[in-house]
Amino acid sequence: PVLLPEDKKGFEKFGLDGKINLLFLLGVVLVVLASGLSPMGVLVEIYGVPVEGQNLLRDILLLCIAGLSWRYTD
Repeated sequence: PVLLPEDKKGFEKFGLDGKINLLFLLGVVLVVLASGLSPMGVLVEIYGVPVEGQNLLRDILLLCIAGLSWRYTD
């Protein structure tokens, strides 16, 4: 005998919430890769610690991506 499902009221369709965050994740990967491929040299020194341009730019872009994710995620 073949068993048939009785009622589909308790079931949900498979879905993915927060799809926009996949784009932000791709952005994070690209920003990190680009920072490793584009050396800019030392941009500033803060309390005697040299800060390279690509690292500063990477950190600013990652903060922007985090802000966008926070803004567009429910």
